[in-house]
Amino acid sequence: MACLAPTGASAADLPAFSELPDWSGTWSRRGDTVFDHGTWTLNGVPADPNSPGASVSAPGTRANPPYNAEWEAIYQEHLALRDAGLFPDPLTRCISHGFPRIFNALAPVEFVVRPEQTWILAEHTRATMRIYTDGSEHPPVEERWHNFYGHSVGHWEDDTLVFTTVALKGWRDHDSVLDRSGLVLSDQAHATTRIRRTLEPNSNGTMEDLLLVEITLEDPVALTAPWVVEKRFYREPSGTRIFDYECNEYNRAIVDENGRSLILDEEGKVLNY
Repeated sequence: MACLAPTGASAADLPAFSELPDWSGTWSRRGDTVFDHGTWTLNGVPADPNSPGASVSAPGTRANPPYNAEWEAIYQEHLALRDAGLFPDPLTRCISHGFPRIFNALAPVEFVVRPEQTWILAEHTRATMRIYTDGSEHPPVEERWHNFYGHSVGHWEDDTLVFTTVALKGWRDHDSVLDRSGLVLSDQAHATTRIRRTLEPNSNGTMEDLLLVEITLEDPVALTAPWVVEKRFYREPSGTRIFDYECNEYNRAIVDENGRSLILDEEGKVLNY
């Protein structure tokens, strides 16, 4: 399904390649695969947020999403299913991450930065997210097609990519979640994302080149206030390439007859019974 949107900028108005930041190469997520660190567990056991690999929230961000009562009840139900190993994560059914979960993916991603668009290419299910920076606008509300990645338009503020995302399908069809905890939003959710390179000290005390992703999520149906989440990505060694990871009968997550996601060792034996 093609979706047309008016373009407000000509080629002459777009930045030259030489003016764009260098985000080339392959990037991997730093930290855990959840947005809500207040409910982060490992196999149902509360995890130490200070343990290695845990993400650190920036000042002013909160752990738990500011849900209203109705959506908090949905979230608590999902958390209980998760702790029992029974939450039906769409990834186990070979469904793509969607946005913003693409920033929580286990597999690495690539960023292709062009004057008119920026592409986020994910290894898992060969997913592609497009951010239009050619002056396009979001389609009118009545013409929007709600899907896993929505529709994103943005612009550059110096070396920072700023974009808004609308037309997300959310929990409408019960097949799009934000992370492994079962965090969900409605199909009226929208987001403002800022991505930039930054230098931050790592565990060795040396400065590390990172991509900082800050997402402000708003949802008039599910949330009582904006919710700010962050993710960081480090650049893999030069020459690292993402693979064509297709979710098929040979490598998809195994689910038993009770809907429980199974963890297998390298010999195919179940580890979490």
